[in-house]
Amino acid sequence: MRVRITWLLMAAALWAAATAVAADQEYDHSKKMRVEHRRNLPQYIEQLHSPATQASPYYYSQLVLWIANSDDPRATKPLIEVLSDTMPRLTAHAQLTAAEFLGRRGVKRAIPILKQNLTMERRFGPPGESARFTPVWNKAVHVGAAAALFQMGELQAALPVFRSLLAMDDSDPRGIPSNAFRVVGTPIDAYANRPGALDTICRYFREAAASKNPELRAGAALRLVGIDTELAFRVANEVLALTEPEDNIHRHMGDTRLPDGRAAQIEAIRSYRIMGARVKAVYVLKAIGDARAKELLKTLVHDQSESVREAADFALRELEQKK
Repeated sequence: MRVRITWLLMAAALWAAATAVAADQEYDHSKKMRVEHRRNLPQYIEQLHSPATQASPYYYSQLVLWIANSDDPRATKPLIEVLSDTMPRLTAHAQLTAAEFLGRRGVKRAIPILKQNLTMERRFGPPGESARFTPVWNKAVHVGAAAALFQMGELQAALPVFRSLLAMDDSDPRGIPSNAFRVVGTPIDAYANRPGALDTICRYFREAAASKNPELRAGAALRLVGIDTELAFRVANEVLALTEPEDNIHRHMGDTRLPDGRAAQIEAIRSYRIMGARVKAVYVLKAIGDARAKELLKTLVHDQSESVREAADFALRELEQKK
């Protein structure tokens, strides 16, 4: 159990780092790195299919991330191929990265393979553990594909997957890796001239804002900014008020005396999700950007959580630059 919890949290932490380059979370150094990734893109693509890369779960996911972070049209073909890949993998980081890129760039020719990924079942996890991790990562891929389709205006394809998240609470071990919940915060630009679809989306976001899962609530609140900003602000406050047992995460990852059992597993999962949710709530405040949001952000630079402190500091600097 100790090894399983540690692996789950480390995998979630890797995906959190990978998705930190999302548009509403991107730090300045990521923009500078994009130039480097574009320059190296041909080499990345060539290396992606090499036997050495295929044999290394970390390097494979890292190359896919670098390819996506190039934000270059040349990355489209190899990332569609990643979504077509059905080989057993340790995690679904690569598929999630590919789906996020294709959805963000609105690659319409990727719609058929994204729709296949709504239900496609792969085998994930370390040797001997696939039965445990396969359902979790497959769910993550389904949600990532739904988010990409949602961004491209394919609401009816995406909505059933989004709705399947509403029943999850903050400690459901059947749940998906933490940062996959940010998909409900994807842009709704594709629905600007579709009032009926917008009504459906807004109803979903309001339902998600009342979810038992704090990350789902924070993601929904981000999209409610400008639609129901008061609700978004209230949800952000409620999520930030959650007790974040961040020390427990580090203890779980390093304590060799961690007790076995479901209770320890649930505590570890809940710890990570609360930490991620509170950081997402900071970005809700940044999106609101009014005087009360700024005042709350100023208090958060002294938060007990380093992740929240860094996010709040970044948000304040961004808001200052917009003046």
